[in-house]
Parts: sequence; C-alpha cells; structure tokens
Amino acid sequence: MPDAELWWSRRRILAAIVIALAIATLAFLYRFNALGGALAGFDNDHFTRLARAEMLLRAARAQRRF
Repeated sequence: MPDAELWWSRRRILAAIVIALAIATLAFLYRFNALGGALAGFDNDHFTRLARAEMLLRAARAQRRF
C-alpha cells in the first residue's frame, strides 16, 4: 500500500490541522463579534419575555401587559 503512505504524509496532516484551526478561529471570531451588546446581546428588555415564559412553564398566571 504505497499510495496510502503517500496520502497520509505528515505534511498533509499538518496542513489539515492548520486549515481546521483557521476555520474554527474565523468562525468563532465571526460569531463572537456578531453577538453585539453587553452580555452577548442579551439586554434587559428580554426580562419580561423570560419572566412570562417561565411563569407559563410553571403553570402560573401570566403577568398583565401594559
């Protein structure tokens, strides 16, 4: 199997690792920078929605809307 030995050379394995790390780094940076705002875009205006959803999940009475 000389073809298999040529295909899995150290150079190709290293290149694949470097490319995979570059893609992972770019994806992380893109996603991290796209979040925006404090606490990854999770602002205080979400509190009422989360509180209402939690009350509905616990079968409590939903709060009034103003």
